[in-house]
Amino acid sequence: MFRPELLRILGITDSTMYAWLEAGILVRPISLGPNRSNGNARRNAWIREEVYQWIRDQAAKSRAPAKPARGASQPA
Repeated sequence: MFRPELLRILGITDSTMYAWLEAGILVRPISLGPNRSNGNARRNAWIREEVYQWIRDQAAKSRAPAKPARGASQPA
């Protein structure tokens, strides 16, 4: 899938996408075609199944029980 579809599916903006990529949060795209003279790919795309797996992983993380803070006492 290309960037417009990715942004629509995730409901995010370009700036959020680039921030997540920089932080290693979002799955990386693959480069399509030869690189330009500046080294950047002519076109990037995301593998659809990787994106949907990333979404499932994020859902699982958000539904996981919260871990107690380190050093916090456990209820009796």
